[in-house]
Amino acid sequence: MRIRYKATMAEGSRDDILSIFQEITRIENFNLCIEILEQHDWNLQEAVQNAIPPEVCSPSADILPGGPTTQNSNEASPSLPSSSPFENASLALDYPVETKHLPRMLTFNVEYESRTISLSLPDTDTVGSIKDELSRRLSIPVSDQELKGWSSSKVDDKKPLKDLHLSTETKLKLHNTKSKFGPPVVKPKYSNAAAESSSSTSLKCSTSADAKLAGNSNSQKDKMEIADEDDDDLVDDYDDDDMIPDSMIEDDIWTPSKPKCGPLMPEDFTDECEAQQQFTRGFIDRFGECHPAFYIGTLDDAVKDSLMLRAKERKPLAVYLHDDNNIVTNVFCSKMLCSEEIVNYLTENFFVWAWDMTNDKNKARLLTMATRHFGMIASSQIKSYIPNKLPLLLIISRARSTNEVSTVIQGCINLDELMSSLITAFELFQDQQRQDVMEEEERERRELIKREQDEAYEASLVADRLKEERLQQEIEFEKIAQQKREEEELARLESERNKAQMRENIAKELPAEPAENIKGVVQIRLHLPSGNIVTRRFYGQEPLRYLFQFLTSKGYPTDEFKVLSRYPQQDVSIY
Repeated sequence: MRIRYKATMAEGSRDDILSIFQEITRIENFNLCIEILEQHDWNLQEAVQNAIPPEVCSPSADILPGGPTTQNSNEASPSLPSSSPFENASLALDYPVETKHLPRMLTFNVEYESRTISLSLPDTDTVGSIKDELSRRLSIPVSDQELKGWSSSKVDDKKPLKDLHLSTETKLKLHNTKSKFGPPVVKPKYSNAAAESSSSTSLKCSTSADAKLAGNSNSQKDKMEIADEDDDDLVDDYDDDDMIPDSMIEDDIWTPSKPKCGPLMPEDFTDECEAQQQFTRGFIDRFGECHPAFYIGTLDDAVKDSLMLRAKERKPLAVYLHDDNNIVTNVFCSKMLCSEEIVNYLTENFFVWAWDMTNDKNKARLLTMATRHFGMIASSQIKSYIPNKLPLLLIISRARSTNEVSTVIQGCINLDELMSSLITAFELFQDQQRQDVMEEEERERRELIKREQDEAYEASLVADRLKEERLQQEIEFEKIAQQKREEEELARLESERNKAQMRENIAKELPAEPAENIKGVVQIRLHLPSGNIVTRRFYGQEPLRYLFQFLTSKGYPTDEFKVLSRYPQQDVSIY
């Protein structure tokens, strides 16, 4: 005989089971936890009993509600391998785990409008926790919620659930006091009958003590189906109302977890910045204020502000790819990505840009952007991780003037592994950055030398050009001076010719010199400027102009020279 559990769980309850399993067993390796839970068909009770050694928590009998006790044997429970996952988990329990102190899980089927919301909460929570969860799922403020269906009329938000003495499953009705119509109706994944059956049946998330409490209750909705492998006959120990359609029974019960408040990023948007802002708001609503500082803007802007800078000013770009269809996403975001040490390290050393890959259109957009910015190889690498290996953290760095994916961090890791991967990625970036800085400085030195050489060459060209211009000017000036000298010489020669001609003419007009022994003749001695002494005889009755004409014929015209008499001293050239 083998036991096959056909009780279904509400959407998102696997996250709760995984979280509770980790809290009980202290196993931080998500892959190992998921492997153990899958071996036990996500039965928390059996998984815990097999993961924790007998000396810490002895296994107890599995009790079917309303049915006989079935001992936990090799036939009734899947056995772990000889090398137990517990031994490889590096589990360190500082205190014994007693199942009687574990909280009892309660299921609340809340009717709102035309649908039913199923919640699973421990009895240590308060009534306000139900409203908080409904607020996250339905976007209805807690102050506007009114829950009806309690057994007691005096129920406030601070009252612990265990004080209400509730059964394992409770039906409630939600009224929105501020909205007449309430939120829009979401179409269920399956048919109405299947959805109602799924919402009314919840997985038992309790230890053996809780199983006994559930067994003593009158509820028959959490029963299991026992299948006989020998004759394939099913022993029906549950009500017909809890039958699950065959279409809902799959070989792999690992179905995608759905977002609690709708997709973080809309499928059809025109403004990428607004879509990024909506992603950030939705992320804060789900996982709290402690989160990485997501860059608001396009991927192109993020690449420019992080990588397209001087080498010493760059930061690696961490691209977070979110996917609500993967059960690991919720745990990765809440337990690791939003942990304070991770947030601080990312904020200090990275630019973080996020994208929601839940919708097919957004996946196609991301692949197109990745091809444009990081190349076909990176785009193909990202495509290979879709859809089963999301969420991802892609560390983008710049090497040799090319943006490339240097590190890929998957979501199925624990906090220490995530921090170690980020540190390793940042150290790789720093190594490349140091190399780029040296190359950039060397390139700048070469460019500086070349620029100085170019400037010196330009300066020499300018000096040569100025020298050539000065030489040309000197040549031009010399030509002009030579021409002027030639003109002056010509003018001088012309003037001398004219003067010589004039002297000849004046000499011809001058009367002949009288003889020495003739009466009335005056002999005049002339001291010339050249130092020579010239004598000439004139008749006493002749005018002075003959004297002036004689001097002019000798080359001393009166318009240039004066004729002075010694006794008496006077200028005779004025007469």
